[in-house]
Amino acid sequence: MTKLKKTVSLITLVISLTGCSVGGIKSSNDIYIRNKQINGEQKIKNVILFIGDGMGPNHVDAGGIAKGEPLCFDQVTEDWAYHAYANTDSLSSAAYTLDETKTLLRPEENESLHEGYTDSAAGGTALATGSKVTNYRVALDSEGNELETLVDISKALDKKAGVISSDTIVGATPSAFYAHANDRNDKDDLITTAAESPVDLILTKNDVGFKGRQEEYEALYKSNGFDNIAYKVEDLNSDADRILGLFEGVVTAQNDARGVPTLRDLTVFALDYLDNEEGFFLMVEGANIDKVSHNNQAKSMLKELLAFDEAIEAAMEWAENRDDTIMVVTADHETGGLYYDRENVTQENIGNSIKWLSGNHTRTRVDIAVYGNIDEFTNYYSSLFKTLEGVPYWDNTDVFKLCASYL
Repeated sequence: MTKLKKTVSLITLVISLTGCSVGGIKSSNDIYIRNKQINGEQKIKNVILFIGDGMGPNHVDAGGIAKGEPLCFDQVTEDWAYHAYANTDSLSSAAYTLDETKTLLRPEENESLHEGYTDSAAGGTALATGSKVTNYRVALDSEGNELETLVDISKALDKKAGVISSDTIVGATPSAFYAHANDRNDKDDLITTAAESPVDLILTKNDVGFKGRQEEYEALYKSNGFDNIAYKVEDLNSDADRILGLFEGVVTAQNDARGVPTLRDLTVFALDYLDNEEGFFLMVEGANIDKVSHNNQAKSMLKELLAFDEAIEAAMEWAENRDDTIMVVTADHETGGLYYDRENVTQENIGNSIKWLSGNHTRTRVDIAVYGNIDEFTNYYSSLFKTLEGVPYWDNTDVFKLCASYL
């Protein structure tokens, strides 16, 4: 569908490369400091980042066909007025040749999009920290220094912070916001550093690694102030100081009695739990869009995508009568090289019409959609953005800049 760039006015981030600490916020890469012109009156205090793991533009379009109308975040409305695309390259993929003379959005038309892709660790780290890293690295720079995340920044500003994912607690994307590891497969590093994070709320699927050392890890989290460790959604305590929720799964529809929540359920709980005078940051990941795309399961992918859309709709309902919240929807990368015959597809046959070019990630550019007014920010950065098929074209690290500027 046609996407719209709004006319914008002024906002700025002061970017310091000195390595000094300002206002108690220090990063091992760039330091982002709020200028008086950035959200100066603190009108915006809540930032919600939705990440559809593996969700490329063709995924989004196909989801709209299945739904019978564009997904809520893909509509150009007064609420969703700003749309852009984002580059997803990591330091690993940047070394590969990419044919920019061909479309960067349609993997079926550009074979170079199938090589040199990012993984979720590097993609998530770019979104969480504003830094490019090599694949498999989680919120650590090339020298092993911990990169400051949006969770860290939020807590340094006396805000609350939460992370939700349909992946496990050691999933690469959620881990990039609360953990640090040289390798995304180092489960103990991820679980341990997550416990040491200042994050207030973690809601994910449980992991066999955590289960295997449950007593030890529970003691670690309790010693770090997590006074509510829940394995069923009904055991979540909204009065707790810090919450770790690890469930048997995160499903697309509430269809059993095992205490297994939907992404929408967890989003609704988190928004009410995190809401406070100072504001909050919340990341919500629809992880299974990626997982079923790896397996080229079109119908399952559409169910996961629509469940992700429902979680975003729940956040829209929560924010409907507020003017203090922005929401950002994007992806860490595309998975599967998804495409379909655009001339002959219908709502009834979309599930059988989807084809796949890969069982892995591609370098296809992904969507960005923003709920709320970011006119000042986009005006300040407009000179840095190229265009792609007439739409503003960001780097994935720019998503971090946007979120950081409104915290």
